[in-house]
Amino acid sequence: MKKSDLKTGMRVKTRNGNIYLVVKDVDATLYGHQDVALVNNNGFILLDDYNEDLTDNCNSNYDIVEVFQITWDANSLLSDSFLNLDERFSIWKREEYTDEQKEIFKALKTLGFNWIVRDSDYTIYAYESKPEKYKYDWQSHNETCMEIGSNKILNAPHLNFINWEDEEPFEIPEL
Repeated sequence: MKKSDLKTGMRVKTRNGNIYLVVKDVDATLYGHQDVALVNNNGFILLDDYNEDLTDNCNSNYDIVEVFQITWDANSLLSDSFLNLDERFSIWKREEYTDEQKEIFKALKTLGFNWIVRDSDYTIYAYESKPEKYKYDWQSHNETCMEIGSNKILNAPHLNFINWEDEEPFEIPEL
């Protein structure tokens, strides 16, 4: 999810637990760009200081960590529960990584790797360029990969979110 993906009517949750309604300026031609504000009962926040990845340049407590799509009608606007959210409407949640995962990602990035996958035999590999999924494994043509784990670490918590069933390889984040 990116800042440009936010739409009026969505709700967002910040790292400090506050819930806001997203409101986008309908006339972007007035200032040459489209203003976006987060509004709740205590005021509003303009997204001018936010990066495209929904992090706040000034205070990480205001990083957006979850985005909700709400279906509502005119009656819900009058309700006290207008900003209350239900998990089933969550459409995006920020991936938070452990210190161990961050160290693995930094080490792999230093070695030039950008992607991590798990093959059907549960072996985990790192690739420099984006690999493609085949019947039993992932492959990247004209490039070598590095095995970073076998089925012995299948239950290891630091990479348990990478699965053979994933349709796309995991892109190692910049930390």
